[in-house]
Amino acid sequence: MKKRLMNWLACPECGGEPALHIFEEGDDAIQSGLLICKDCRREYMIVDGIARMLGRHLYANDEFEKRFSNEIEQSRAGARAAVEVRSELDGLKRDTMKSFGWEWQTYDRFGWDDETFNLEKEQQRFQENTLFAEGELEGKVILDCGCGNGRYMMQALRLGAEVIGVDLSCAVDAAQKNLGGQSNAHFVQGDLLKLPFRKRTLDGAFSIGVLMHTGNAKAAFLSISSHVREGGVIGISVYQKQNPLHEINDWWLRKVTTKWSPEFLKKVSRGAADFARAAWKVRMLGAINALMRLEPYELCVYDWYSAPIATHHRRTEVRGWFEQAGAEKILSDEKGDTRDPIRKWIWPRCGFTMRGTIKNFPE
Repeated sequence: MKKRLMNWLACPECGGEPALHIFEEGDDAIQSGLLICKDCRREYMIVDGIARMLGRHLYANDEFEKRFSNEIEQSRAGARAAVEVRSELDGLKRDTMKSFGWEWQTYDRFGWDDETFNLEKEQQRFQENTLFAEGELEGKVILDCGCGNGRYMMQALRLGAEVIGVDLSCAVDAAQKNLGGQSNAHFVQGDLLKLPFRKRTLDGAFSIGVLMHTGNAKAAFLSISSHVREGGVIGISVYQKQNPLHEINDWWLRKVTTKWSPEFLKKVSRGAADFARAAWKVRMLGAINALMRLEPYELCVYDWYSAPIATHHRRTEVRGWFEQAGAEKILSDEKGDTRDPIRKWIWPRCGFTMRGTIKNFPE
């Protein structure tokens, strides 16, 4: 963890300023330490160079606490931490951490070395999934909300931004592995519903294919927007509501697939991707996608069917989120879809993108 990250960090529970206690330090970063909120005394570990801004009911590390027991007691200086705040979504969060942590540790180089989804392809996808313009991020401090293995962080860094990648799961370790050598890259393990940053201090944020997995996509979006300063930009992509038959099929399929082990689902996803490629060659994949989501790429299939929760949304709904957050200049990728209304209804795109500029802060 770079010391400069302290300029933006705050207690995710009370918003207080954290005190930094360093246990181990490398050449240019803190490897191990403890962050203790000066107001509520809640504690957050720094493990393997990453600030783990989660309560112990979501992130525990017995090895760290045993190894640095003396340092931890000295840092506490006899003061007692506040009682942890739990929520009804904690079970879902733990399942989500397990699912996506495994995914991005396994596919840690997806977006870099993959034959199809390489750096050039992800550069295009980043623009499509944020609607950010070339030069818009240069010199700005930007938050990647749900950074996964860091492949979109990489694109924001390429555009000259200083990027803070936050992820609920240990996927953030994969992002650090890929981008830890970048001087303008920071990594935080945290919850989008309780972001560990100071309010109105960031120049912008983006979230690509993540909000639907939080258990409350609207609340997660409003949480993100509360950390963006006036004039800052937010770009998000979310899953789109599909036709009724597709929605029914997706519901019962995911009821089954989310109970499978990651290893078994990976094998099934490989077979499903092979079948999708064969269907595409005989021009049948479009018909299949009117009934269920299927893609000719293993990770895309796995990602769709593995998440414990994946909500689908409409453009009017998401525009309402932006308006509630006090955004203006709200744009979407809707104009890019020139198909007739019937085709749009039968085959909606799997997701859509919207962006806006924070102007008026809600009361």
